[in-house]
Parts: sequence; structure tokens; C-alpha cells
Amino acid sequence: MKRRRRDDDDDVPDEPSSASSLRWPIIIGALTLLLIIGGIVVLLVLSGETHQQVFDRFRDRFADRRQQFQVIAGKVPPVGSVRKNEGRGNLDPRPIYDPSSKTFNKSVVMAEQLRDPDVQLQTPQQFDLNLFEGLLLMTMQWTGPRSPMAESVRGQRARANLVAELEGTLAQSYLVVLRPVRYDRPVVFEGKGFIGGNVDLEGFLVDLRNTDIVGTVRVAGQADDMVRGIKGNMDAAVFSSMWKNVRGKLARSLGEVSGGTFVFN
Repeated sequence: MKRRRRDDDDDVPDEPSSASSLRWPIIIGALTLLLIIGGIVVLLVLSGETHQQVFDRFRDRFADRRQQFQVIAGKVPPVGSVRKNEGRGNLDPRPIYDPSSKTFNKSVVMAEQLRDPDVQLQTPQQFDLNLFEGLLLMTMQWTGPRSPMAESVRGQRARANLVAELEGTLAQSYLVVLRPVRYDRPVVFEGKGFIGGNVDLEGFLVDLRNTDIVGTVRVAGQADDMVRGIKGNMDAAVFSSMWKNVRGKLARSLGEVSGGTFVFN
């Protein structure tokens, strides 16, 4: 068979351009890179712990703290035992509770929460200063048998600082236990004023390293004579006024007996 001579009129496929020849390797490379990145993202998501998995890892350590709370409850003297403010002073490390700088080496609980960390106090029916920023009580509840955290949230991937937060609360050196000797809850007569809104409060500063009570204080607080609030919710406004006044006295007294810093805004 002879080689056919190509005439100018013959249809001959165009030779591929250099641009076309480079296009497919670039596309394939880009797709490969996307698949690799997607695989890494999926791997990170699948490998990250959920909130509940982190809580499960810490459960035993916080259970030990719950047992320690019971020991402390047994050391707190009967109601009304504190007669004056006194303490060892100049404690080492120096106690600090400062929400503005997010610096804490102690937490604050009410006596009822010392006996049962999961109890939910209802104000103004019950007295609670709601000094929760130290987070020890909250983390104990999260890792406990009756976690208040929604199940849907517990199943989500844990936030980045959760482990550090849990470790931080377990490393705290001190605990403040508060107990009302007497509490007159606010009773409001709409348009005619209120009665109550007074509290006589004992406080115990506890060294968590050995469960010793290293300071005791007793303060009294009451609501302002004139309180502004929303009609139908004035009892909460009266409680808040009393709450603010006693917080200030408590912070000063604890600082005096311990040499520490207490900011209870």
C-alpha cells in the first residue's frame, strides 16, 4: 500500500495547542488538592472529642472533689458560730477572685451547694449570691450525674479551651463557703413599699489543699430604702439591691482576713 500524498484539501485534525495540553494536568492537580484538604477537615472533625467525651475523661477527678466537699461540710461549724472576722492572713498563694482580669484561684459556693453540688437555688425565695465566675461548681455539675448542659450541646465537638478550663478549676487553691444565719426574703406590696430584704451572712475561706478553714467572716446587708424596679417583679429588684450591698461588705472582709483580692461586683 502506497503512502497517500496529502493534498491541501484533505481534512486533518488540528494539532493540540500547548495551552490545551497543560490544562488537564492543572485541573487534575487542583482536584487532588481539594480532596486532600477535604480529607484533612473530615479527619479533624471525626477525631475531635465531644463535650461529653471530655467530661467523661474528667469525671473521676471531679468525683474526688465532690467527696472533698463532703469533708468540708463536716468541718463547717454550726449556724451562727462565727462571731467576728478572723483569719491566718497573708496566705500563700494569695487568694484572688477577679472577674475583670479573669483571674481566679478560688470559687464560691453556698452551704447547700457544698452538701449537694447539683442543687439549684431559686432566688429570691432562697438566698444565693450567684458568685459563679470561679467555675468550680459549674464544672462539677457538667461532669456530674445530673448535668444541666443540654444533651444536644454535650454531643457537639468540645470548644478549644474546655480542657484548660476544667484543669484550671481543679487547680484552684481555695473555696469560699457562704451560709445565711438569717434571711428575710423581700415581700413587696405593690404601690405601698416592701418589707424584708435583709441577710446576716457567714463566710468560710477553705484551703482546698488540706480542707482547713483558714478564715471566717460575718457580714450583714440590706436593700436600699428606695428601690426602683419593674412592676410585678419588684421582689427581684429588692433582692438585687440587698445582694449588691452584701457583696461589697463580703469582699472587703474576706480581703482583710486573708490578704487576698476579692472583687464581687
